[in-house]
Order: sequence, then C-alpha cells, then structure tokens
Amino acid sequence: MKLSILLHGYFGMGNVGDEAILSALIDEYRHLGYEPIALSANPMRTMKLHGVRAYREKFSSPKFWAALVQCSKLVFAGGGKYGIPTLRRLALLTIIARVLGKDVEYRGVGLYPYNWHGGVTLYPKPPLDPLTKYQLKLALRCAKRVTVRDIYSKKFIEGSIIDVEAPLELDPALKLKPDIRTARRALEALGLSTNDTILGLNLRFLKNSVFSNILYTIVKALGTYLGVNKHIKVLYIPFGYGSTPERFFDDDIRIGHLVAKHLPDHVVNSQFCILEDELRPSIILGLFKFLKAIICVRYHALVFAYMCRVPVLAIAYDTKVMEFAELMEKCGGGIRGLVVKPEDVSA
Repeated sequence: MKLSILLHGYFGMGNVGDEAILSALIDEYRHLGYEPIALSANPMRTMKLHGVRAYREKFSSPKFWAALVQCSKLVFAGGGKYGIPTLRRLALLTIIARVLGKDVEYRGVGLYPYNWHGGVTLYPKPPLDPLTKYQLKLALRCAKRVTVRDIYSKKFIEGSIIDVEAPLELDPALKLKPDIRTARRALEALGLSTNDTILGLNLRFLKNSVFSNILYTIVKALGTYLGVNKHIKVLYIPFGYGSTPERFFDDDIRIGHLVAKHLPDHVVNSQFCILEDELRPSIILGLFKFLKAIICVRYHALVFAYMCRVPVLAIAYDTKVMEFAELMEKCGGGIRGLVVKPEDVSA
C-alpha cells in the first residue's frame, strides 16, 4: 500500500497558477512512490482536473481528519499565503500535524504578512503582531523543511521568525511539462491555426480606477494595432476561472468579454478569441508555445511566458510579480520582455 501525502494550497478555486503547482507536485510525488491527496476548496473540480482524491480543508469534516491521520506527510505546496488569518491557520495546521506525528514541509511558498484585497500592492512592510509571530515561529521551527519562492518571503521570516536560513526554491509550477498535442487541438477548436500569428492576452480585476485605466489603454491600443495588422490574432487566456461569488477578482473570463465589448465588431469577429473552457494547466502551458508574444497581469501567466520563452509585457500588480522577474534575472535566464507598474501602462 502506497504512503499518502497531503498537498495543501489554494486548489479547486479556478486559479491556473495554483493548479499548475498542484499538477507539478502530483507528478513529482507519484514518481517518488506516494499517493498524492489534495486539500481543495472544490474537491470535485480538483478530481476532474487532476485525477486525485481531494477533500475540503474543514476542521468539522471527518474526511479531512481521516486524510490527515492516514497521510505520512503534509506539504504546503507553493503559492502565496497572504495575511494574518492565513498565516495563523497554516501555523495551527502545522502544529496539529506534528502532534499527530506527521512530517511537514513548506515547498516554495510565498509568505506575505499583508492582506491582498484586489488592489495594487508592491513591497508593503506591515508590522506582525506578537501572537502571529509566535505561532509562525513555532510552526516553521517544527517543520521538517521550509523553502520560499522569493526574496521578500525570505527576508520576512529569516531572523525575525526563524534563526536559520530559508532556502529559495523556484516556483514548483516551473517543473510542469506542456501538453502541446492537446493544446494544438484546443487552438483548432477555437478556429485558430498553429500557423497563425497569435498574441496572447491575460488580465485580472483590480480595485479602484487601476483596472479601468489598464483596460481602456489596452483596448485602445489593441483596436488600433489589429486594425492595421489584420493578420494578427489575439487569444485571451484566463488564469482565473472563478471561485466564489464574493471574490470578483477570481473571474478573468468576464474581463475577456469586456475587452470584446469595447473592440470594433470586425476585430472581434475575425481576430479575437476567448478561451472559455477550464483546461488542465499543462494544456494552457502548451498554448503558450504557439504565442508570438503576450500581454499579461497574472503572476503565473508571466511564469508560463518565461518557461516558453515568449516575449512578454507584464503588468506588476503585486510584490510577487516583481520578485519573480528579479529572481529570474539573477538566475541568468531572465524574462524576454518588460515588467511595468500599472501607472506606467495607463499613463
């Protein structure tokens, strides 16, 4: 009987980046002989995408407790962990798992002590209250392995939270393999050809006037550019397929329709496509192989562009976007393109 491993993250919420992390780690741990089990906000969605057992992370759920008791290891699997409530919950779950005798690992996580509520947030330094600091210190000290995905997270925990070095581990999604064959079929289903000159587009909701300024600027530029370059096709690729009604910023498809609404009809009818179906992350990564360039806001859209060496204009709405670009530059590869702040786009 295989040992099971419990993977914790923002899974089942329609976020392509988090699902890419899960896909990559499922492959890694299966290769090591484990049976991966996911903790998910939507177990049915996760099982459909990944073909693994999945349960809700609810302390009132017997299935959750059974999975935790039966697993050999709990892994906090990449992604950004934002705000005091999230950090406290991670700490509590870590301590419970250790009391139950389970190994605990933090794999390439982003730890951010600030809350993100849909606005532009670049390099804030909020104070950490003593209780959260103590809980997080206790949790990270009893974890068997702690790696972080960026310098911001590293500086946040080193010294003030733990007294040892927290090694950097590149985003687990970077290990994902593209499914090019299925991606080609997905393109054809949209009426596109691999011989087309395809520009990728990915946007996300942001609060206040920032989003409307970005949308207006990009739609105006696209309308002009596509009117002159009638051979160019635009493929809008959502990286958020919607999670819960109150999280308006999780649904990127709505933005695709907003872009289409404000483009000229002849452009929408012949040069603009929206990827409506929620595909496996490996297929979406495969689509990037057919792009000539991409304009993006989502963090993992930038990661995918880097992986496929696609020229990119990335709009940095959060610390993690800037951190990834800088880290890749230090690693020697660097992204092909520009990372700009929202105010630079809408100027």
